[in-house]
Amino acid sequence: MNALLMIIILTLSSAYAVNCDEFRTGLPALLHTLRTNPENVEFGDIQELEASFSSCDIKFEDVGTTRMEVKQLHGKVLVQQIPKIFDSIRTKGKHSSRDTIIIVRNFLIQDNLYNSEWEQQFLSISNDLEKRILQLESDRRAHVQESCRTPRDLSQRLPPVRDQGSIGWCYSHAAADLVFLETGIDVSPLDIALNYIEKTNSTPDFNNDGGLIAEAIRACEGRGFCPSSEMDYSQTKTEDLRSALKALTEIESLGEGFVSDDTQICEWQASLSNIYKDLSIDQLKDILLRVATDDLVDELRKTSCEARATLTRPLEFNVDWFPDNEYQKDFEDEVLTVLENDKAVGVEFQDLRFLGINTERGKGHAMTIVGNVFNEETRQCDFIIRNSWGKDCMFQPVAANCKDGYWHIPSSVLKEQRIRTITVKPAMN
Repeated sequence: MNALLMIIILTLSSAYAVNCDEFRTGLPALLHTLRTNPENVEFGDIQELEASFSSCDIKFEDVGTTRMEVKQLHGKVLVQQIPKIFDSIRTKGKHSSRDTIIIVRNFLIQDNLYNSEWEQQFLSISNDLEKRILQLESDRRAHVQESCRTPRDLSQRLPPVRDQGSIGWCYSHAAADLVFLETGIDVSPLDIALNYIEKTNSTPDFNNDGGLIAEAIRACEGRGFCPSSEMDYSQTKTEDLRSALKALTEIESLGEGFVSDDTQICEWQASLSNIYKDLSIDQLKDILLRVATDDLVDELRKTSCEARATLTRPLEFNVDWFPDNEYQKDFEDEVLTVLENDKAVGVEFQDLRFLGINTERGKGHAMTIVGNVFNEETRQCDFIIRNSWGKDCMFQPVAANCKDGYWHIPSSVLKEQRIRTITVKPAMN
């Protein structure tokens, strides 16, 4: 397929936002290919072909065709592609295939190609699809029931539950849990958050709350991690941490090549030493003179964190959204499969009000699923979730039990919520 034809097809398939100049230029080549080699064109690439003539104010006769021929060419590609579409439905059996069947059927009707023979084929593929989906759902339910009866609990392998305090860095605590379980490195959530904020903002504000688990771990790649033993979140008072974050934000905002007076540097050093232990005034001066501000956090870590740890292999992430409308992955089934492999699942909730938490804490939140247990009273599977609000369970969720900072929540309750899941593993060489 030549480059110009590829451009016109990409133009048509890009959410149907047609670039009329490219469409007009590439149209003769596209029509030629449709007439001579329609097998080289995917049906999805020309769904809006006829409508594009109108959108771009092009008359059919001006390019040597007619509306009827365009319909026929459209139908020819559709008919050629249907076996591939049906084969994909039979092998993958996704719930979204129902929509595909309806779309293809409607296009056949629109192109005046639908007949009793097609009707029989559509009935057959629809019946096959429904049987496959029912079997998949039955297999999933059986797996959930069987798997959950084997209790799993990774909490004993993790450090004590932390308390993030009033700073919204729940994502960095969940990220630290996943890194620890995968690598054995007790990473400081504070170090993860600082890395993430600096790497993802051109002018960082270190007092910003909120973030994403996978992206926070990625921000540490190539930089290493400072362990909790040298940057202990739990031993840092909130007011001292806020003071240090204010100093970092002020320094980053000044940009490169600035010179500040000794009084200001002394104030920054006093604040930063709350998190970067043993950082001297001379060390800070040296860093400010020779380091670009977008490497400030990394250089401070190198100076004050002696036991800096790096990964021997990079990490890979698998990220899913639930409910999953495209592939219809089942939340309970997917989480249990991960737990069976002795791994944890990071979870990001858009809202916690479904648990009766209606304070500021009830907004978006990240935690870690570390186990499962079969609840004999409810006859349901409960997931064990590690939070970062301390051990005292001050915020007791509805429809859940809390002990020592771990929540036990029915999986049936969780599966109804909008949740992003993150799992981690070493990258393949």
